Amino acid sequence: MHPHRAAVLWRICSHLFLASFLMGHAFAQPQDNCLKLAKVVTDYEALRQGGELEVNLHFRTSDCMVAVQNDIEDHRKLVDVRTDPGLRVRVEGVDSLGIVRIGKTDPVIYGARVRTLYLRIVADADLPIGIRRPSILLAYETIDQTGHRIPCLIELEVPVNVVSHDAPVKQQRENRRWGVADTLLLPFRIIQALLSGTGS
Repeated sequence: MHPHRAAVLWRICSHLFLASFLMGHAFAQPQDNCLKLAKVVTDYEALRQGGELEVNLHFRTSDCMVAVQNDIEDHRKLVDVRTDPGLRVRVEGVDSLGIVRIGKTDPVIYGARVRTLYLRIVADADLPIGIRRPSILLAYETIDQTGHRIPCLIELEVPVNVVSHDAPVKQQRENRRWGVADTLLLPFRIIQALLSGTGS
């Protein structure tokens, strides 16, 4: 398939993939995206052929808040990935920090000022060496003090340097996988953040 046609087809599929998120909302993309990529942290400086790489994308908000969700499956539904053949990207987890209660709504809803997306990138043993740029499409909702939500989309590329399977690769930090315990602890992190804010 022609590369241009493939790109167009992927974009169509991406929007269909996220249609359930946008249905029922008056879609209004802010002029300036609420989420801003603050930094990218990886456990190794490169990805070996046949190996794995943990990538954490740290986002911060700018004069806005994003709605907090506790269900990891909901987050996975809101992330779409385009990669080269031989390169796979898994969503390991999503974390929110700077959590605050929104107004006095019932049921209680929360907003956050920091969001981290945990990814695991896996390379096939025969993946050609070089720079790969998997594209991440993330859907999220902004939320104001009245609880009103606006669906938004942010798209970005994550450069990955693929090297041979026996190439020396520097470890940049200790590998830490997102686990079931992290997902279970999300509600308690919200409570802890609220208690800390109340005591200040």
